[in-house]
Amino acid sequence: MFIFVLRDWYTRYIGWGTKYLYKEIDFAFLVHPRYLKDVREKFFIFRLIPKAVIYFFTRHFPPIFVSYVYTNFKKGDRTVRGAIIACPMLPDQMLKERSLASKRIIQCAQYAEKIGVRMIGLGALTSSMTRGGLDIIEHVSVGVTTGHAMTTYVVSLNTKSIAEKMGYDLTHSSIAIVGAAGSIGSNTARFLAQSGAENFLFIDTKYKTDLLYALRNEIEATYPKCRIKISNNIANVKDVRIIVTATNAHEEIVYSKYVSLGTIIVDDAQPTDIAADVMQRQDVLVLEAGVLDVPGVVVPINLGLHNTNDIFSCLAEVTCLVANGWSGHFSLGRLKAELLQHVQILNTKYHCKQAQFQNYLKVYTQQELEDFRKMYCDTNNIS
Repeated sequence: MFIFVLRDWYTRYIGWGTKYLYKEIDFAFLVHPRYLKDVREKFFIFRLIPKAVIYFFTRHFPPIFVSYVYTNFKKGDRTVRGAIIACPMLPDQMLKERSLASKRIIQCAQYAEKIGVRMIGLGALTSSMTRGGLDIIEHVSVGVTTGHAMTTYVVSLNTKSIAEKMGYDLTHSSIAIVGAAGSIGSNTARFLAQSGAENFLFIDTKYKTDLLYALRNEIEATYPKCRIKISNNIANVKDVRIIVTATNAHEEIVYSKYVSLGTIIVDDAQPTDIAADVMQRQDVLVLEAGVLDVPGVVVPINLGLHNTNDIFSCLAEVTCLVANGWSGHFSLGRLKAELLQHVQILNTKYHCKQAQFQNYLKVYTQQELEDFRKMYCDTNNIS
């Protein structure tokens, strides 16, 4: 373990001959620990020391090389290979000290450039902590992408798919989007409205209310049949049967008392913002939103997913872009509609498929989904 830490330190502060310390790497995917247990799993010694000491180290640690990403995608006479690089800060630390978090993420990007990558993908909070990657691009000379295009597409696809499977008509069902002012939330709303959804509840914090109204006005102007309610109160999801969460909250905000029987929650928050008491309910479906089955891509660490080729959509975006020869930046800042079309083409080219419906506790079998529909959906009047 400490040999790898020493290697990471050498790469960051000295750098000479770095290419001999790593296999040839085409792209990097930047992440951070989602929970304290992620840190303890990576470094055994942290299982033996108090939380306060761990928080000191995670605040001050330099970038950490976590793992290679292996693919069977060919680039010339060799296969495309990636690396996962971690900013050690935990989500609550990042949200409390945003400027420090941005600094640490930029250091990760610079580290990635030193080991020879051609493109950097952003995972979890690394995008929102750097203004959608805009804070990074002036510090590195390689391409950067947030993963928001692929994630928006996959979240929307999974929402449509599970709603149809449960018999919920998107045209008549209400869809709550929690975190609707953010990049993923707002673009998922646009995508679903384009797909025929007409009734929405947009929820976000009070200081983003103006953004919610602007989004509502834009969508209702483009799709006149749409009817959109605005709220700053998470409790209002109780009246809705389809919920998409796309927040950067570092804590649980969707509790069981807010969730009605037969509700489907498509959860794109990393870390999850769904309370443990909701996860345990048999009358609610909680699904990991942004997951793809990408044949030939293997990450030899625990991502919290259940099948060998399951990866997060933001990782799939940078992987497929590099395999396809993309040069420069891709999805930065405000997401452009044409990028959604581009990632759909990449999905087809690299045979990306919808992953099995799952959450961190389990994979849902077809029989379980059918039983859920018969028991909780067919008998409900959907508002």
